[in-house]
Amino acid sequence: MKVRQIYILAPYLSNTDENMKKATHEVAIEDKNIAERLDLTDRIETTAKKEAFITLKDHKPKFQNKPTCRLINPCKPELGKVSEQKISQIINEVKAKTDTHQWKNTAEVVAWFNNIKNKNAHSMFSFDICDFYPSISLELLNRSLDYTAMFTHISSEDRHIITHTKKTTLYKKGDSWRKLASDFDVTMGSFDGAETCELVGLYLLSQLKNLNIIVGLYRDDGLAVTTQSAREAESTKKKICKIFKDNGLNITIEANKKAVDFLDISFDLRTGTHLKHDFTNTIPPLGSPTK
Repeated sequence: MKVRQIYILAPYLSNTDENMKKATHEVAIEDKNIAERLDLTDRIETTAKKEAFITLKDHKPKFQNKPTCRLINPCKPELGKVSEQKISQIINEVKAKTDTHQWKNTAEVVAWFNNIKNKNAHSMFSFDICDFYPSISLELLNRSLDYTAMFTHISSEDRHIITHTKKTTLYKKGDSWRKLASDFDVTMGSFDGAETCELVGLYLLSQLKNLNIIVGLYRDDGLAVTTQSAREAESTKKKICKIFKDNGLNITIEANKKAVDFLDISFDLRTGTHLKHDFTNTIPPLGSPTK
């Protein structure tokens, strides 16, 4: 576990020199300035210096042989609550004006699946965006804002708030850390992290719409169906990978599937059915006999 923590901190630079301390101070000053412009100084508190921690991704395939984890940074600027509201409003307005499948829960995925006509004539793509949160760059977020601005007004102040709240610092054992290349970081545990992923997701979905697939996203998990031949689907798979790579993202993807597990649901195009997984009591109590 110690090795994993060192690996996660590798992209970060210890905030011990004067330039880094100055940068952190400037972010705090801008936090205050924004709060004053919004008349929120009596409701926005100074960012608390909470220590980062990790959680294991024990739900991922091959976890036993290749354990991975995610970095959670609870040191989140209070202005993230403002950003969360603004991004949510943008997302709702864009979704209302576009035919976009961006799901909030498994019930919406099931409804999407049930609406697929002639299911047996389709095959599925299932993909996962690797390390989605930390892989979102400032450039990708700005492109996503440019795209969504085609459907709803985004003021320069709103854009500034959304991007500014991604300037984060990580604290561990009394030391402060910031990313080497940039102080921009979409962190898990932040107030607007999930909404930022959904905003970027809208932009990514717009780039996939001309591939002759019906595709949707739930955060970093994607599912699509197509009537393409197996050979055509493999070609489309490569195009999907390229689209994500061009945006600085990596994915794992499977194509030509008739049945997939997505979130906590198994979908089967052959039978046209879906089955919800029951994860209760799947792990036997300690000391219980095994077969």
